[in-house]
Amino acid sequence: MAPAGLYSSGDVHTTEEISCADFSLAIDGRPAQVSDLFPGFGVESRVAIVAFTPGGAFGAGTTLLALVTAWYGERRRRSADFFEYPDFFYLQVADGGIADLGWLEVWPPHKLVIVPPAAQDVLAAIGDRAVDYLLIEDRAAGSGLVLRETINALPRHLRTALAYDRTGVARGADVAVSGSAAAERHVTRAIEESSQLADAVREVSRAMRRGLTEGTHQVERLRRVGIDEAVALVCPPADPLASAPRSLGGIPDSELDRRLVAVGARAPTD
Repeated sequence: MAPAGLYSSGDVHTTEEISCADFSLAIDGRPAQVSDLFPGFGVESRVAIVAFTPGGAFGAGTTLLALVTAWYGERRRRSADFFEYPDFFYLQVADGGIADLGWLEVWPPHKLVIVPPAAQDVLAAIGDRAVDYLLIEDRAAGSGLVLRETINALPRHLRTALAYDRTGVARGADVAVSGSAAAERHVTRAIEESSQLADAVREVSRAMRRGLTEGTHQVERLRRVGIDEAVALVCPPADPLASAPRSLGGIPDSELDRRLVAVGARAPTD
């Protein structure tokens, strides 16, 4: 993976090729800004994109780039000369290969993480990175067992979540994010550079991107979700409270019994 762009006074950067003008957002069909969709978004914001299928993250490539350009715009207001990347993370759940999102400004490589499929592992990966805004691949809601301290800490940082689909069009979508041809070239390059993905996966990803074309733009459609629904999407749909989390750092079983709580679609309600 090569860096997509390092911003300083003499380097070519992604934002010299695309800017906020390359994107448009709508909520319920009405024009919107990044701040409408992600209240409080700024230089300190931390974003994670979670994918469950190989190459699934490309289904939100335009949305991720829209956030990237907004971040660089905020960063330049502080100083025109800097050499850094936003705190954006890519969590690929389970096996199947990890996409290369360097061209979508998820960099350095340690921000691309393969996470075991248990709800505890995914929620811990989100919470430990103090993620404020979440893009999560849509799937059937599930349930699972997690440490109560893991789930209780999540609302301290997590403010907003959007569900996306690997096709680029989520069910029940109420958000549209449109990107220019220049922006789409970055998504295409990310697909091409994803050498850990099977050729067939990359070809399907390219075809799905072509299917998003509306005139001269690609338009992704996402769904706003609450924190509880985001947690249910994290939980494996075929594993409703079937087993304890995989690894909990040597916590004794007797201690786990009182620390594990049920979360997700089948979690008990008060």
